[in-house]
Amino acid sequence: MTEPAELDCDLGWSVAMLMRDYKAHVEPTLADLPRGARGYQLLYTVVRKQIRTQVQLADYLGIDRSVIPYVVDDLVEAGLVDRRPDANDRRIRTVVATDEGIETLQRHEAAVAHAEQTFLSALDTADQQLFRSLLSRVARQARDHSRPDSGAGDTRRKAARSTPTD
Repeated sequence: MTEPAELDCDLGWSVAMLMRDYKAHVEPTLADLPRGARGYQLLYTVVRKQIRTQVQLADYLGIDRSVIPYVVDDLVEAGLVDRRPDANDRRIRTVVATDEGIETLQRHEAAVAHAEQTFLSALDTADQQLFRSLLSRVARQARDHSRPDSGAGDTRRKAARSTPTD
């Protein structure tokens, strides 16, 4: 049975508590990576999602486009990624993981998975899978809403300007 306190919970507080606890569990496992969690997310995205251009990486990760070159620079300096000319467009340089970067990612994925298991230990295995699925769905929606080209802002502005005669 669900306790009343679980039913009456502020979403903002819950998200903040989750983020704080998640960071406490996961960030120590990423301390040796350049830029920590941000460096891990970029490396993960390059390897697992195969998103390769800096603009696409910035958009996917929600990192300001003026910041992403510094994150990539730090990973290049550490030997985890390289910038290579795009095969289809010489003007574009793609971010590609090195062999060392792939090995580093695999090591860190295991550590992150263990930390996440501890983080989610209040839930049984089925609930953990459901939580991850639902959270992923909401996160993708949030990412799509925050994109400049999403049109969400345009819709809100149009709604605010509309009158019954529109």
